[in-house]
This record gives sequence, C-alpha cells and structure tokens, in this order.
Amino acid sequence: MRKLISLLVKRGNMGKKEDYRRKQQTARKRNQTILLALIIVATIAIAAIIIVPNIQAVGKVVQVTPLARPQADGMSTGDPNAPIKVDVYSDFQCPACKSFAENYEPTIISQYVETGKVYLTYHPFRIIGPESDGAAAAAYCASEQNKFWEYHDVLFANQTGEEVGDFTDKRLKAYAELVNLDQTKFNQCYSSGKYRTQVQQSQTDGNQRGVSFTPSVFVNNVLVEDGSFNAAIERALAQ
Repeated sequence: MRKLISLLVKRGNMGKKEDYRRKQQTARKRNQTILLALIIVATIAIAAIIIVPNIQAVGKVVQVTPLARPQADGMSTGDPNAPIKVDVYSDFQCPACKSFAENYEPTIISQYVETGKVYLTYHPFRIIGPESDGAAAAAYCASEQNKFWEYHDVLFANQTGEEVGDFTDKRLKAYAELVNLDQTKFNQCYSSGKYRTQVQQSQTDGNQRGVSFTPSVFVNNVLVEDGSFNAAIERALAQ
C-alpha cells in the first residue's frame, strides 16, 4: 500500500512538473511572439521615419509660361553681333534678382533683344548659400537641352526665400519636368556634379569683374550701379 501511495504521489508530482513545463513553454512562445511583433512594429516605424521623407511629394510647385527669348543659345539670347552686350550676374535665391528677372528683363528682351540691339548673357553668381550653387548647376544641365531660359523662369517663379528648401535636389528635378526636359538626361547630368567646376568658374569670373552684389548688370562691360538698366543701354547705343 505504501508503495502504491508513493507511486501515485510521484506520478502526481511528475504531472505537476509536466504541466509547469507546458505552461513555461506556452509563456515563452507567447513572449517570443510579442517580441517579434514589437520588432516588426519598430522596424516599420524606423522605415517610415527614414524612407517616407524621401518619397514625399516635393510640395507645391509654381508653373509659369516662360518668356520667349529670340535666338536663345545656352545662357544667352539675342544676336551675338548686336552692338550692346549685357551681362547679368545673378543668384537664383536673390530676391532682387527675382525682381530683375520678372520686372526688368521682359522689357530689355522686348525693346532691345528682339530688335537686335542687345545680346544678353546670364552668369550664375552665388551670393546667398549652397542652394544657389545647386540651382546654378541644374540650370547648366537645362542649358544642355537648350532650355536654360525656361528653367530660369521656373526657378525664379518658385523662389520664396533664402535657403528655405526651394532648390532641393528633388525640387530642382521637379522643375526640369515642368519645362519638359528629358528627365533621365537631366537627372544624370545633375547627379553627376558635371557642372560644379563651371559654377565655380562663373563665380571666379564675377569676382574678377568686381561683382559684389546681385544682380550685377554690365552694359558693354560697364557696371550699372544705380538700377537704371534701360537708360544705361540707351547711353551705350548713343555712343
């Protein structure tokens, strides 16, 4: 009888141990499942933080009808043999440059470039910051497809301030799409940094000519310092 009781007790203890092991295994599996779920959620959250900003839309983009430029060639417009040469040193981030492009340039184009009196050339000149260089490099890439002036107009139309993200890589590529550039060629050109040296050279050339503000406008190599651009052209024509 004692042996029987002892055997039953042992079996009972073994049963309890087995139940305990099963409960432990179930608990471990449950904990592992919860941990795995937490890892998945954390991974998704991290991916969202890293990836989502890179795939967000570039935001509002202003589309404009570009101003027609006669005999547009690269960053120049007009007859190369015109008696008056106008050189504009400008920064796409500069508010005064935006004003010049939108308020003065159309008059110069219609009154002097279209009539064969002026040959106008744009020169990128950084006065603000890094976004200026990016915009300038992108403009050179647009020039490769002979759409510099269309791109020029879109850049100024979308300028809202200085170093505020108007000219991020994504936005510069979006502007290229607006003016119907070959997107693949433009992206390759821009991403390669192909015109980084050219941007720096334009800066050097401006410095050598004494450019210290933008826009700096030269009429037959004479800097117009008082903002009377049309009057300066008329004086040059009268000489």
